[in-house]
Amino acid sequence: VTRPREDYGIYDPYAEVTADHSLKKFIDSDSKKAFWFFILSLLTDPTKMFVISWTGRGLEFVIKSQDELMALWKESQQMMSSYHWDSLLRNFRACYKKRIVIPVNVRHNIYAFITD
Repeated sequence: VTRPREDYGIYDPYAEVTADHSLKKFIDSDSKKAFWFFILSLLTDPTKMFVISWTGRGLEFVIKSQDELMALWKESQQMMSSYHWDSLLRNFRACYKKRIVIPVNVRHNIYAFITD
């Protein structure tokens, strides 16, 4: 069991996540669902812990199944064509540029949300 380096509080996956309207500026009005919001939705869904989960270190998360993550994103966006991991990484890079997500350890698929 990995223990967090600091005490960040207790994460309750069953707690209701309230809408933060200050984050609306990051959502493109013409997109079906913002990628970062999709990731956050998966992180708060206890049935998707085998795909993506919190590491216990702040807002850091780890992608456990690349294939499942790609399939879920493809399904949420109603894409018909094939979809590759490189395409999904492009979405992460777009989040880097908007200062929403940062890479912590890309080799191990660990990323973190930025709050400041």
